[in-house]
Amino acid sequence: MAVTLCSCLNCGGAIRYDIAEKAFACDHCGSKFTLEQMRNVYPEEQNDGVWESVSVIARQTADPSVGRKSETQEQAIHLRTYNCPACGAEVMAGSETLAAAFCTFCRNPVVIAERLVSGDDLPSRIIPFKKTSAEAAEIFLSKLKNKPLLPAAFKAAVKTSGFKSVYVPFKLFDTQCSACVTAECTNTRRWSDGNYEYTKTDTYESRRAGVMDFNGVPADASEKITDEDMQAVEPFETSELTPFSQNYLLGHFAEAPTSKQDSLIAAVSARVRLAAQNELLRTMQGYDSVTLRSGDTSIDRMSSEYVMFPVWMLTAQYKHRDFLFAINGQTGKFDGKLPIDWRRAGVLFVLLSAVVFAAAVLGWEVWLWIAG
Repeated sequence: MAVTLCSCLNCGGAIRYDIAEKAFACDHCGSKFTLEQMRNVYPEEQNDGVWESVSVIARQTADPSVGRKSETQEQAIHLRTYNCPACGAEVMAGSETLAAAFCTFCRNPVVIAERLVSGDDLPSRIIPFKKTSAEAAEIFLSKLKNKPLLPAAFKAAVKTSGFKSVYVPFKLFDTQCSACVTAECTNTRRWSDGNYEYTKTDTYESRRAGVMDFNGVPADASEKITDEDMQAVEPFETSELTPFSQNYLLGHFAEAPTSKQDSLIAAVSARVRLAAQNELLRTMQGYDSVTLRSGDTSIDRMSSEYVMFPVWMLTAQYKHRDFLFAINGQTGKFDGKLPIDWRRAGVLFVLLSAVVFAAAVLGWEVWLWIAG
């Protein structure tokens, strides 16, 4: 099976991509290597035919003569087992979507290359992690400060050591669209002649049309991770994308692309249509209010690129509920909803209500004393 494992060039120990050093490190002997050194020993173009076999899978998937896989065949692919090249143990028996993780027995980092295939594509570029685990933990702990309604039990139980570095598959879409909008615009003027107050509202109909290009619109290609969670940690600085190498996945987790291209296109088209209409509305200046009345947008051209973005993820349980926290592994942007101690919230509400009521009574007594 297409499972790859890269070992230390000096001692043969497990090797991982070290975020802080931006190098490939061996925790056993402390050696560090560059990407070029790793590729010289483990060339991805050969790699015992693994990379070629993945490319063959991609070409077969794109070949119409192969036909669509039956549901039974799809299930067979997901149920396929993989064995660690180092110890022979089964890799990731409980997961169907991970493309990079660790052997459950010897803990060596492994990559299941064929799970990286998306349609007829392999990842073309990647943003390596920039935020370390310590930095991710610091960002998370800073979000717990000054939260009086945060349950003490949750704060005590959550462990930042549970953060996992995950490469998430994305598609970057370049689109061209044509859009037109019609809006109602108003200008309001008020004045007084000393006896009366006057208000005059002028209403206009404004129209705009144009052709716009949107480049690098991201769409999360993993069904396991919600679009809302990933959009919340955007944007990623795509200027830092580098040519993909599976070596960057070593020592980290990577999700396989599972979303259908049609669903990604639909999601991106909706984002582009909304952005195009808002962009046209922003050109209607000089009015007190602008209200969209109608709009029409068509996608003229669309292409996509398959990339991988870094995200730190932590799942915490509290009162039988799962709370997911995500941190952009490049910029450090945080997303996640913290639980609320409703009992404490109720006590605070009662106390505040009592204070407000006492202040109102005192104010009333003072007013009566002054009036009397």
